[in-house]
Amino acid sequence: MFLIDNIDEIYRGSDEKKIEDGYIFIEDQKISEVGKTGDKAYRELKKEDKNYILISGENMLAIPGLINTHTHAGMNMLRGYADDMSLMDWLKNKIWPAESQLTPEDIRIGSRFAILEMLKNGITGFNDMYFAMDLVADEVKKSGIRAQLGYGLIEENDGQEGLEKSDDFIYRNHNAANGRLTCNIAPHSPYTCSSEYLKGTMEIADKYDINIHTHVAETEGEVQNLIDSEGRPPVEYLHSLGFFEQNVIAVHSVHLSDDEIEIFAEKDVSISHNPTSNAKLASGIAPVKKMLAEGINVTLGTDGAASNNRLDLISEARMASYLQKLETSNAATLNTRDLLAMMTENAAEALNWILLGKIKSGFRADIVLIDKKSSPEFYPDYDSLSNLLYASKLESVDHVFIDGEMIVKNGEVKTIDEKEVYREIHRRSEKLKND
Repeated sequence: MFLIDNIDEIYRGSDEKKIEDGYIFIEDQKISEVGKTGDKAYRELKKEDKNYILISGENMLAIPGLINTHTHAGMNMLRGYADDMSLMDWLKNKIWPAESQLTPEDIRIGSRFAILEMLKNGITGFNDMYFAMDLVADEVKKSGIRAQLGYGLIEENDGQEGLEKSDDFIYRNHNAANGRLTCNIAPHSPYTCSSEYLKGTMEIADKYDINIHTHVAETEGEVQNLIDSEGRPPVEYLHSLGFFEQNVIAVHSVHLSDDEIEIFAEKDVSISHNPTSNAKLASGIAPVKKMLAEGINVTLGTDGAASNNRLDLISEARMASYLQKLETSNAATLNTRDLLAMMTENAAEALNWILLGKIKSGFRADIVLIDKKSSPEFYPDYDSLSNLLYASKLESVDHVFIDGEMIVKNGEVKTIDEKEVYREIHRRSEKLKND
């Protein structure tokens, strides 16, 4: 049990009024109480003989845990390996050949490194598509982070064996670690998977009632290639297969027609918007304002560290807001409350994570405390949420709670040996560099 009191500001959710001089009581993995320290409930709580750990929230900003809806955690091994290239050149000539050299243990250490980075940046949950998923699942369980995992399936590489491996992985791991670990099925994209192969992933999604996680319409070239081969752009093509009868998280979704946006809205598809990766690879700017106007659930993802090159959702939110303001010539587009929702409650909805994404009584206790006093970006303090999203660096993350457990204390991750991770990453990257 934890009692966090005298919190400067609590942002409970995008549509909730913030609480000043507040407290949060965590009990049995959940938020038991949240309110003001002047409330009668707080005074009564302090009188009770409960064996809680008291944490001062003085000079702290409390927000719901951030959720990264698209990454490739093992690619932390490849940060800085290939930059300043277009997507297909980057994939075919650098990344895919490098990935073929990675061992399962490289992916384990890369994923541990990614989890470390995300935790230090206030990310309490992530949605991953990569390889060696049993090892990634093991790292998730040990670290205390929340995750949804799926084998990244490319038909030419994985074939029927990949579908069977995914099915077995889901059977063994879905809802593991007291529900912290869930699974999805993750066909890489409609340009790397045939219609029959995609139908095989749909069958698995239906069998387990889980999400499909896939890349869609990332580049103009991808769209044109699918028009040439299938006679339709990606979203229309997938729709013709019945793909969106499942719960789908469509990653990128940069190049969409108005008709395709309508399909997303009609089928309740969730979007993982990855603006930094899309900008760095010159893929384009997704029509986020149009999607939001149609009621589509838009979330934020970092993509992998090889194409971003940070796993930092605050930076991602900042980039998203600035690009949309520029693209729409409207400075009010994607305001701070919109951004907070995209990183928290929208993301929880996309991943079917129930009772997550808000600081609210009865919700799972995934909470981040931001230290305002030690960072110049939080002064002057006219609007702490503005300072957080438009100015801050995530070195300000002080405490992170996941499922009511303290995973980060005073900026240090308690469940991972940080120095050992850096040594291992250096050793393994030197080998990759010399191969």
